[in-house]
Amino acid sequence: MSQATEQPAAPKPRRFRFQFGLKTLLLIMLLVAVYLAGRSSLTHRFVFAPSFDGTWNATFPRGAKYPVKMQDLGDGQYTLGGAGVLSGTYQWEKGQLIVVKPGDDRMAGLVWKWDGKQLVLVGEPANTPTGSSYTGTTLTRNRSP
Repeated sequence: MSQATEQPAAPKPRRFRFQFGLKTLLLIMLLVAVYLAGRSSLTHRFVFAPSFDGTWNATFPRGAKYPVKMQDLGDGQYTLGGAGVLSGTYQWEKGQLIVVKPGDDRMAGLVWKWDGKQLVLVGEPANTPTGSSYTGTTLTRNRSP
């Protein structure tokens, strides 16, 4: 008599399954939508030029403050006057004012960035041709009547 040895059956591999309720799926979709909307709003900010016409206050990196005049020339061009070497004609492009005709020829390459409430100088010529760096200078709208 031979006795058949039975081997235990190999365990079946388990499939991992996510089980979400409807509320959980809706919450996840909401979080993804909020995230994507936030990312989208960062990339499409300041498409249209704000009105820069009027008197502004220039605050230089060392704390000096001066009133300056901004004039709208139309077609996205503005003149900045009374700002010394930063004066000139600028063109509005994608949230920035880029100098197209500097008041001082050494200052070609000036770039102001609009942050929603003020302009901040973020680009200037290499090697600071005037001997000073003006990066960080801000222009804020003059609130006095």
